[in-house]
Amino acid sequence: GGGPGYQAIVTQGDYLVTTPKELVAALAAAKAGEVIFIHGNAVLDFTVQVNNEALKLVIPAGVTLASDRGHEGSRGALIMSDTLATNPLFECAGPNVRLTGLRLRGPDRERRMDLHVLSADPAPANP
Repeated sequence: GGGPGYQAIVTQGDYLVTTPKELVAALAAAKAGEVIFIHGNAVLDFTVQVNNEALKLVIPAGVTLASDRGHEGSRGALIMSDTLATNPLFECAGPNVRLTGLRLRGPDRERRMDLHVLSADPAPANP
């Protein structure tokens, strides 16, 4: 969710987060029906925690993890990890988990089109 034309933008929550440490604490405390709001300018880089602690962000059942992507030009918070050990970064601990208005970035930012191009080209005919 989020972006131009999106109507259900979240702009506040029960927990306000601006750092990775605050997000980990909010996830530990949040209960069903609550919203964890990450400030739209925040960049939360979990690379070190994933490498050193095998960190996984567990979102409790019924909790919304949100940022304000699309609200007054906000790009929304970025949650990222640049290590290939990120598998997965998020885990839903039950039903009715919602993620909205966030940007997520994994360890490989390159577009890998070689395989797609090869699979789209027909094999050359053998004369």
